[in-house]
Amino acid sequence: MKKITLILIALISFYSYGQKVSFSEHEFETLRKKTEDLAKFYPDSAIVFSDKLMVLAKESKSQQHLADAITTKLRADVFSKDALLLNKEALEINIKHRNTKEISTNYTLFGIIYLYKADYTNAVKYLNKSLKISQKNKFHSLTKQNYRALSTLYGLQENYPKALQTVKEALKLEKENPDHREKGLAYICLATYYDYISQKEMSNKYFQLAYNSFKQIKNDYNVAVTLLNWSVLFEESDPIKSLEMELEAQKIFDNIVPKSLILQTI
Repeated sequence: MKKITLILIALISFYSYGQKVSFSEHEFETLRKKTEDLAKFYPDSAIVFSDKLMVLAKESKSQQHLADAITTKLRADVFSKDALLLNKEALEINIKHRNTKEISTNYTLFGIIYLYKADYTNAVKYLNKSLKISQKNKFHSLTKQNYRALSTLYGLQENYPKALQTVKEALKLEKENPDHREKGLAYICLATYYDYISQKEMSNKYFQLAYNSFKQIKNDYNVAVTLLNWSVLFEESDPIKSLEMELEAQKIFDNIVPKSLILQTI
């Protein structure tokens, strides 16, 4: 269960209807972007900012603002207990307004939520629904996320050929739409695949590549997540090294928390 949880961690148009609101469209979009950016580096702060975004959305009385705020909230904390109900609410609004990218994002979120719940039938259904839309519309980042989630799912199902195939598709897109963080997350999926098939050296290689990718962009959160996943590789062969990696990851998390608290005051 520990390993499954760690793998999952390594995995996340506006309308106003003429309503009179106390903030501008620009302010809402800026706060949303800031929240989603924070989710990549300081998840705790992103959750706080997503709550602020929800308040603005409710004040605006705009359905689309509410859907956007819910989606952003779930991207920051997809494991919340009300995730399924919230995502359903956002999806219904986005379908009503034919908001294609947001619909695809909601399907991805459903896939990840169901993956966490080990409901693989629904997980693969929604991830493939999102993938079909994201590929057609060239939503590259979302397409890569779908492929990574599918790779994780197939690995957990012990369908290793598909696990490899889907993560390779994610990495292939890096040539067209390069992103160090997304490449690092794909490397974690690939490292996990090689661990599953007992190719420890290859697994170690890709964990190192993931670690380097996150270090390059100073993404401490994902560096720590990589170390936690990587430590599992050495639990039996080198338990001291495994423990050292876990301790290093914990130090990073401990360091992130004060920075996260400061950001919450901005």
